[in-house]
Amino acid sequence: MKRGILFTLVVGFLFSLVFTPLGMTASEDCSLNVSLLNQDPYPVIPGDYVEVVFEVSGTDNSDCEGARFKINQEYPFSLDKGKQNLKEISGNTFVKDFKKTWMVPYKLRVDKDALDGMNTLEVKYTPGESSNVFYSKNFNIKVEDVRVDFEVSVKQYDTNTNTMTFEILNIGENDVEALTIDIPEQENLEIKGSPRNIVGSLDKNEETTFDFNLKSQKESIDLKITYTDEINERRSLNKTVYFNPEYFKHENNGGGEGLSFWFYLSIILIAYLIFRWYKQRRKKKRANNKK
Repeated sequence: MKRGILFTLVVGFLFSLVFTPLGMTASEDCSLNVSLLNQDPYPVIPGDYVEVVFEVSGTDNSDCEGARFKINQEYPFSLDKGKQNLKEISGNTFVKDFKKTWMVPYKLRVDKDALDGMNTLEVKYTPGESSNVFYSKNFNIKVEDVRVDFEVSVKQYDTNTNTMTFEILNIGENDVEALTIDIPEQENLEIKGSPRNIVGSLDKNEETTFDFNLKSQKESIDLKITYTDEINERRSLNKTVYFNPEYFKHENNGGGEGLSFWFYLSIILIAYLIFRWYKQRRKKKRANNKK
């Protein structure tokens, strides 16, 4: 009889060891909950950083004996080299009626080839300071490429006034605001007046023009373009515009150098004919007087 009772106790003990998860002996009563408090910026553009803040509630439960938290570094999110992933809060930080939640911030790099839309970020967390059993939860991080690009060219150049008219086209997928154009200092380029031109707003697939008063002795002009995107971020990019003054000689001469040449040649020819006519008339008049 005693042997039967002893056997039952041994079997029950072994059964409990087999079906008790590893690392969960510390805090079966501990329940953690994780939520995403903030994403900045929202949305984030590919190739940039995004700052996320998670809130872990339940750490005020003394049965938790602390907690640990980390992210799963999978495409398109990663930490910079040397940045700590695993974050811990020790059990002795618990103070009754004082600390209710644990804020966990991360600064993540978003892959430059990340797709537009919601991208999944997996986090892992566990109660206790030594547990090897991690729970996981997925959160959506919004990624959207709000950057735009432009095509810029020289539309007109008046050599009489040194006015160069540029044409700019928004070839991006988004509208822009507060578009400004600057001409940095550069060799063989003389700027008269302000080196900045405020264009304003420019919708996608729309074009507009802007003027600068300058003399250029070079075949390329560097421009700095600054704009405000759809998430109210100021962004800048540089453009090089190629310029050949020969293309604008026809326009500057009111029809081209050829037209000016023939115009003056015609005046000379008419004057010559008038002179010949006048000379012949005088000669004929003298002949008549002699008779």
